[in-house]
Amino acid sequence: MTSFSKFAVAFSLKCIIFYLLLVQLNLQTLSIGGNETDYLALLQFKANMHDPQNLMSSWNDSLHFCNWEGITCGRKHRRVTVLHLPSKGLVGSLSPYVGNMSFLRKLSLPNNDLQGEIPPEFGYLFRLQILDLGNNSIEGKIPVELSNCSNLQGLALPRNKLAGSIPFQLSSLSKLTALFIHKNYLNGTIPPSLGNLTSLEILGAAGNFLFGTIPDTLGQLKHLSIFDISTNKLAESNLTGEIPNELGQCKSLVNLYMDGNKFQGTLPLSFASLRGLRVLDLSRNNLSGKIPEYLEKFSLEYLNLSFNNFEGEIPIKGIFANASAIFVEGNNRICGGIPELKLPRCVNQETKRRKLDVVKLITIAVSENLLGVGSFGVVYKGNLEENGALIAIKVINLQQKGGVESFMAECKVLQNISHRNLVPIITSCSSIDFQGNDFKALVYEYMPNGNLEKWLHPSSEMYIEANEQPSLNLVQRMDVIIDVGNALDYLHNGCQKPIIHCDLKPSNILLDNYFKILKATNGFSSENLLGIGSFGTVYKRNLEAQKLLTQRPKNYQINAYLPHTPLHSVTLMIIRWKYFNIHGNFQLSEIIYL
Repeated sequence: MTSFSKFAVAFSLKCIIFYLLLVQLNLQTLSIGGNETDYLALLQFKANMHDPQNLMSSWNDSLHFCNWEGITCGRKHRRVTVLHLPSKGLVGSLSPYVGNMSFLRKLSLPNNDLQGEIPPEFGYLFRLQILDLGNNSIEGKIPVELSNCSNLQGLALPRNKLAGSIPFQLSSLSKLTALFIHKNYLNGTIPPSLGNLTSLEILGAAGNFLFGTIPDTLGQLKHLSIFDISTNKLAESNLTGEIPNELGQCKSLVNLYMDGNKFQGTLPLSFASLRGLRVLDLSRNNLSGKIPEYLEKFSLEYLNLSFNNFEGEIPIKGIFANASAIFVEGNNRICGGIPELKLPRCVNQETKRRKLDVVKLITIAVSENLLGVGSFGVVYKGNLEENGALIAIKVINLQQKGGVESFMAECKVLQNISHRNLVPIITSCSSIDFQGNDFKALVYEYMPNGNLEKWLHPSSEMYIEANEQPSLNLVQRMDVIIDVGNALDYLHNGCQKPIIHCDLKPSNILLDNYFKILKATNGFSSENLLGIGSFGTVYKRNLEAQKLLTQRPKNYQINAYLPHTPLHSVTLMIIRWKYFNIHGNFQLSEIIYL
């Protein structure tokens, strides 16, 4: 071998050794075997954190960053796929540089003391599947950029200080199975677009400032098993309206929490399809009607219906046979059930019908018991013998053209409706009187405080009886207006077939026994009832008009009573607010003529 050849071999060996030294130096300096971007992003993350437990002491050049505490890398590319540091006492803010870790699939930092906002740069994490930042002190809004994380399956942001509305853009996360946003300061309505999250199994939005109604579109969530929208933080911000029938299409539901809101109306018949329910909490709302018997057939483990306006007899089978698993207190009109519930006995309706026979009705129907005269009948006041309760008997004038049709139509309507702001019907009677003539009557609960007309325009007798000028104060007038609106909303939107009243006037707005203004207690019940004496006529005249109401209400002729109150402008604001929440943003002139 020549000296030149020896020199060439020696030079080549030195080059190889030098290259290997450079590689080793690079590894020691940058601590990376894959990507410097991840390394620098992690250093920025650490720089933003105070680590009182010194858990990130391993985050230095002595170890490859894939071996750092809480870090997991992929085998092939040696890129960070998991950043998992739960309950480590970390204090600080989230670095936007984390958005550069493009291979990140799981970012889990719950139960720390993270502050500041969620960086919008997190939207660059297109491979991210799990984002868990729960139980921190994160503020600001939920960034809409998170909707770019198209592979996101779990988004957990509960127990923070997030504010603003729920971004409708989140509906593009087609793979999302769990959304936890409960116990924040979120406000606004539930976006209807959330119904597009067809993979969603868990939706937790309790303990926020949400208001409005539940979107019908949530019925599209066929895989939803846990739905929690309970207990909003402010009474003025509760969710309201009827529980949508479409929610009964979520047949995978296991746990349903809707307590602590202002839902009203009856439980939808569609709920009979929710056979998989184990937990149902509807407490502290304004729900009414009878407790459905279909709940007996469910395999429920917990049922809370307390503090509503339910009425009638409680079932005794299924969950209702376990007194420790059901809660029904605060419903003053329920009865029956198992003895452990210690509820009053129910008066059997058949017994009541037998006792309240036609002879008794005809005896009551005399002039000294006269209350008033309506379009198709005369109303009398009387007593039920078994409990002394006052009743109002509407005797149909069968000589009046349309009287029979009015009676039949009114019976048809009344058997399918139940609402706290509608006068409850006790029974009906169709028989003959002493002279063999047809006798038809409807029996209602008696409203002892009469109608709104006499309070707006009191007679001299009322002045003498009250020993002062009877009147309604500001709050009482607003209560009347709101309750009438609730009743109309139920008739138009809460019934299977919309019903139009068309005879709304002060004399048809009745006040129940809780209205004690004559005794100067300043108490005014929220149960100001809407008279239903003209349903028969209305039902017959407006079969075609019902089709219009399936879209949205129009032309409410309520100028008959609004001008009698100094609240005319306030009323407009109430109605505009009420129907904006229910029907969206359209002109008030399309709803009401004043």
